Amino acid sequence: MLRTPKHLKERGLQGIELVISDACLGLVESVTEVYPQARWQRCVVHWYRNAFSHVPSAKMREVSLMLKAIHAQESRETARAKAEEVAGKLKALRLAKVAQWLEETVEETLVY
Repeated sequence: MLRTPKHLKERGLQGIELVISDACLGLVESVTEVYPQARWQRCVVHWYRNAFSHVPSAKMREVSLMLKAIHAQESRETARAKAEEVAGKLKALRLAKVAQWLEETVEETLVY
């Protein structure tokens, strides 16, 4: 049975501060509606999977290491700087689509 945020709230779940999920628009919207005090963060595993859909298999390992370096940073500010650096490297590798996608979505993974 699918557990929606509304269902969980009806069962007594409260005090939610952070919700981590894939970028399913309906889920993100319902979380913000049911738990307005909660912040939403995109699941990094799902984020990587989405990124890899834009990467040729021959470049997968190299890109994987670059993306992981973003989330290995000590602070949000250094992670943002690393993301900008990685986007530049991706563009240099002629992977403009994944570079643009990274620029548009990386902030969703840096909430917590």
